[in-house]
Amino acid sequence: MISDTSTSSIRLGIAIPTMNRPDMLRMALRSALAQRRPADVIYILDNSSKPDTDLLSEFVGAPIRYRHEATRFPVEEAFTRVLRETEADYVCLLEDDNLFGPDHLAAMEEAIRLHPNAGVYSSAAFVFSDDCGAISRNIFAPCWPHPVLDTTPIFIEPGLALATSIFGTPLCASATAINSAVLKNTQLVPSLCRSPHDCWRWAQLSAKNGLVFVPQITAWFRVHGSNISHDIRGKQHRAENWKVTQLVLDLMEQNDLDPEEWTKRLSAILSPERRRFLATVFLRHRKLSAARRFLPPLLQRSSLWACAPEVASISFNMLLTRLGR
Repeated sequence: MISDTSTSSIRLGIAIPTMNRPDMLRMALRSALAQRRPADVIYILDNSSKPDTDLLSEFVGAPIRYRHEATRFPVEEAFTRVLRETEADYVCLLEDDNLFGPDHLAAMEEAIRLHPNAGVYSSAAFVFSDDCGAISRNIFAPCWPHPVLDTTPIFIEPGLALATSIFGTPLCASATAINSAVLKNTQLVPSLCRSPHDCWRWAQLSAKNGLVFVPQITAWFRVHGSNISHDIRGKQHRAENWKVTQLVLDLMEQNDLDPEEWTKRLSAILSPERRRFLATVFLRHRKLSAARRFLPPLLQRSSLWACAPEVASISFNMLLTRLGR
């Protein structure tokens, strides 16, 4: 367990990885500078083809530290680098195509003051499209229940956090902050994936110290044509999600956390609708062997055969969704 960090003077930073999206970067940066609780430092790691020479002159007086890195590196490495290099006690990640609401840093600071030793902090995000087109869901939030109209941060213990990660990415990357002390003491293992690499990072950082969820929408997630998820589809997407699931399962075993037992504990706190939602996500990207192992405890059935009617209904609804696109 990481030793207590004094919460009397929390140094809170923002880390922005960016590449060849100068207009979106400026929108993200303006949202970062419009915080009710100002950031102590904003670190921008630019992996674009050429440096943004006008950026600092456009935001004179802002606590910005800008670095251009000409050598191209994978998106997973860019995220890890920018989080490690931002000099702050806690670092809020902001992808260059997303936005912070004005209360994001204040909400993260409240969560940190209540639970200073957690590895990860996150809120919910509103999903929007630049062209106002239809999107599959409007809110990007984990499945954990919370009292209605109560924004009190909730501590999620490691086993529950990791069990949720078996079924997909529970957190929006741009609604997430990390504890720099935990990051410093964690040897992050790369997933070598493009799409679900953030799920694996949050799993590693919450494996010992848990995470904190703020049931409040404080960030905006943009759906657009150059999202990584738009580039990776079909077989590759399924393969990457399955790889991260395997990594999470290995991590749970290394930490003496039984995956099936924690899946049962997760199921026990979820409504039937949320259990079905996780099962739907799971069936999209995971293998039959994993379905046999995890769908029964998730759906509270004795075997995969006993899950058959529910699985058939979920699969039929998935088919209708695909046909309706």
